[in-house]
Amino acid sequence: MASCLWRELAWLGDRLTLVRNPIRRGRVWNNRLGVTELCGAPEAMIVVVDLDDALAHPAAVSEVAQLGEVGHDVVLAAPFRPDVPT
Repeated sequence: MASCLWRELAWLGDRLTLVRNPIRRGRVWNNRLGVTELCGAPEAMIVVVDLDDALAHPAAVSEVAQLGEVGHDVVLAAPFRPDVPT
């Protein structure tokens, strides 16, 4: 999936900054990078996803956008873990 991610998201054009880390850095590092270094526009939406659940559902992007439109500043979701009982 990593090899085709850029192609799948190409429709976003210059609105997309795709960060691919060569080594695992962790969620906090990725969030800090997105908020403090990559995004300079206060009205921008920052979406941090990882490859195992990023865009797994066709409506994922539109659902996050709808939540932003109604005023949510932060949207958190637990990853899908079929190996872990709920």
